[in-house]
Amino acid sequence: MHEDNPMAAGFKYPGGIVIIISYLVLVTLAFLPAISIKSRKWIPVVGQIERVKIERTRPGTPAWSLIATLTYQSNRQTYRKEHIDVFNHSDREVTEAELANWSAGKEFTVYHQENHPDRFSLQADGNGEIAIVLAIIFSIVAILVLLPFYIASRRKSP
Repeated sequence: MHEDNPMAAGFKYPGGIVIIISYLVLVTLAFLPAISIKSRKWIPVVGQIERVKIERTRPGTPAWSLIATLTYQSNRQTYRKEHIDVFNHSDREVTEAELANWSAGKEFTVYHQENHPDRFSLQADGNGEIAIVLAIIFSIVAILVLLPFYIASRRKSP
């Protein structure tokens, strides 16, 4: 009876439809933060290093970071941010060599949100690329997790 009606045949796999809709909802939710970060306006200002130190930032396999305290101004107000990772590497000697490039008093560009100057980034887009990459990885993982359920739902259907 359903062979003559291709529209009816589409409802043959209701579990598969639910899984596909679930996937689309999950992917949409994964990309919303990335789109939100990318769409904000980031204002460049001059930041200045107050102090910087080397810290081991990952247990197990070591990673070494330059952790800085920095300040910047916006609308005549000074903002001070502590424990900012400005450089990291697995080799302590490389990190120590980079320390010379981040001495106290060094000026560099910092970006803050237009309406929230206390929210800042060292990247011009507020690290929006990272959010997009994470959303893509999440989407791929979602496919890998949901695909077996979709295949199983097709096999169970008469």
